Amino acid sequence: MGERNLLEPILYATKRFELSYYRNEVMHIFVEEAVLCCSLYASQKERGNTIPEKRVPAPVLLEHVSFLSQLLKFEFIFPAGKVTENTEKTVKLLEVRQPLTTPNAEY
Repeated sequence: MGERNLLEPILYATKRFELSYYRNEVMHIFVEEAVLCCSLYASQKERGNTIPEKRVPAPVLLEHVSFLSQLLKFEFIFPAGKVTENTEKTVKLLEVRQPLTTPNAEY
């Protein structure tokens, strides 16, 4: 819906409660990917890597993923299993979706 006769139309939601509900649900759907991507970014910044060198060793990445997972454990429900297993599954999922590529022993 919107208001008319204005310089710029203003849009507003007619079902605000539903939008709020789904906004909160979407965060839970992508929490594993978000934790992994934030960990990759933190690993890159910590190591001072430049554009040509984008590889992050698995132990460094797992350290960051573990830290973020512990930090967010009361906010989100993570899948059952060890952090290493869940990280490997998430890396493989992102490889299939193609925003991420992994060389041999590094993530």
